[in-house]
Parts: sequence; C-alpha cells; structure tokens
Amino acid sequence: MDLSRTFDVGDLVVSEVLAFDRTRDPLISAKGPGLGKITGGKIIELSPTKVPRLIGRKGSMISLIKKGTGANIIVGQNGIILVSGRSRDSENAAIHAIRMIEREAHTHGLTDRIQVMLRTKMRGE
Repeated sequence: MDLSRTFDVGDLVVSEVLAFDRTRDPLISAKGPGLGKITGGKIIELSPTKVPRLIGRKGSMISLIKKGTGANIIVGQNGIILVSGRSRDSENAAIHAIRMIEREAHTHGLTDRIQVMLRTKMRGE
C-alpha cells in the first residue's frame, strides 16, 4: 500500500504497535477507532514514569479527567499525550489536570484535588 496517498511528510499520526520483534522492524497500524492522522487538539509531553499515575488504577484517573472535561485523551506509553476537547476550555482544563498530576504525583489526596479543580475550571471560575 502506498502511504503517500494517505499521509504527507510531517503529518502526526496516532498508531498502535501490532507486533514487535528485535529481529525485524515493528509492525504498526493506523487503522481502527481513534487511529490515523491527527487533525486537531493539543499534544503535550509527560515523563514516561508518570504515565501510570496519570492513568490510575484500572484507568480511574484518566477517566476522571475525561468525564470532568469532556475531552478525548490518548496517552502513549512514551509520555506523548493528545488532548482534543469540545472547546479550548475543556482542552485547557484537561491539560491543567495532567500538569497537576505531573507536579503532585507523589502526594496524598491528589484524586480529590483533581476533582475539585476540574469542577472549578469547568464552571469557569
């Protein structure tokens, strides 16, 4: 398949690794729900060591942010995060929450503080 019909040089793409073997090149795919060329949103970086804290137990923290902001958030294991929201405010609130997790990942009661911050930001205060 000629990828130049789908993608241009410099395009940003969300893809998944289907197979990886140290003896051959990895097999990746950009087909599927949520995969393909990135057409909107904001890309931010997070230390890969903080990714598990951002996701939370059984996806609880990332779900909290998604529900609280209405934003779609795709988190790569490498710390690259795509945030696309219904509005600039929802994107900014989600990014603020991610940055808060980055700064305070080691502190107690972070989930409660994130909830309060999201409620405040989404009400426009």
